[in-house]
Amino acid sequence: MREIQNTTESDSDSDINCETGDIVEDSGWETSNDSDYSRAEQSKTVEWQLIKLANQKANLGEVLKDLNISHTNVVYSPSGWTHNYFCPFKDHHDKSPSFWYNPSENRFNCFGCSRGGKAVIFLSIYSNKKQIDVAKELLKKYGNLDDIYEDINDELQIKIDKLVLESSEYFKKFIKNHENNQKLIQFAENLFWSLDIYLEKLNLMKSDIEIENLEARLNIIKRKLQKFE
Repeated sequence: MREIQNTTESDSDSDINCETGDIVEDSGWETSNDSDYSRAEQSKTVEWQLIKLANQKANLGEVLKDLNISHTNVVYSPSGWTHNYFCPFKDHHDKSPSFWYNPSENRFNCFGCSRGGKAVIFLSIYSNKKQIDVAKELLKKYGNLDDIYEDINDELQIKIDKLVLESSEYFKKFIKNHENNQKLIQFAENLFWSLDIYLEKLNLMKSDIEIENLEARLNIIKRKLQKFE
């Protein structure tokens, strides 16, 4: 079995010799750190989804109220930054109110210690906890965490299926348009074979695939093949 080349993608024409039509062996598209794809990295997608969902569900204004953090004044602002506070973070000794809350965007920003974000990062800083732990605590208030995991995985699977289907359709169209060029067809098959190996290596586990990573790889394949359109 041919070894997958650990080379970075190039926009040069070195992937296939246009004069002879010969396939050049450095046409692999995997990145050099694929062999080091750790379980911690694999879990990021689900963690990011949990944090994003927790930020969508949690109202930062209610969080501040529950912590007895009171605003010093409320002002009109077309930008939405209307509620002003003394910064509640323990490592910031705020001498004048520099912490602002934007209800329309559900986010905070402290112009004194230069920190900002939504509910998860606020509670992470305030309670000195990891963002993923804060997200899980918040989400437990809104339902069964196992059900939430299942919903996220279902959503990820839909995105993965869509990307794989789109790449498959592109591959079929490319083969049809170049059916008389066997060397170019072989070149395309090698690229998609590398993609198959990548997906097989991850065992198609939903939580093991970063959507952005997969999409970037598919775009690399398309850019390589579009040179010959």
